[in-house]
Amino acid sequence: MVGDLAHVVDSTSGAPVPGVAPAAKQMGEFVASVIRREIVGEITPPTRPAFVYHDKGTMATIGRFKAVAAIGKHKFAGTFAWLLWSLIHIFCLVGFRRRVFVMFSWIWHYASFHKGARLITGSPRLRIKSPRLADD
Repeated sequence: MVGDLAHVVDSTSGAPVPGVAPAAKQMGEFVASVIRREIVGEITPPTRPAFVYHDKGTMATIGRFKAVAAIGKHKFAGTFAWLLWSLIHIFCLVGFRRRVFVMFSWIWHYASFHKGARLITGSPRLRIKSPRLADD
């Protein structure tokens, strides 16, 4: 099993791999590589390599032009961390068009003080009038 919900232990440190998207991406790339190598006969199941997680750091936005970042032993906060987060986020997007759209979207939201959050509100109860019968 791979992904951000998988329980995986790093083969070098013995520590659990965090359940975050970058770790899931590394797991997916690793498994794809192992499958490809087995198909072409480079390796066999008994000689499969162990997964090693490479922590590239942690970043989070915490407000308007404010963020926190921990990359290796370096820790950043404030506007610099936000700029760093923004650049890395844009760089990791796929395609020029998407990068431009996200940058202009951010500029618009910051200039207009428009909140871009989408919230799910309302009653959490399901309103089922009658159960659906299983098709046989």
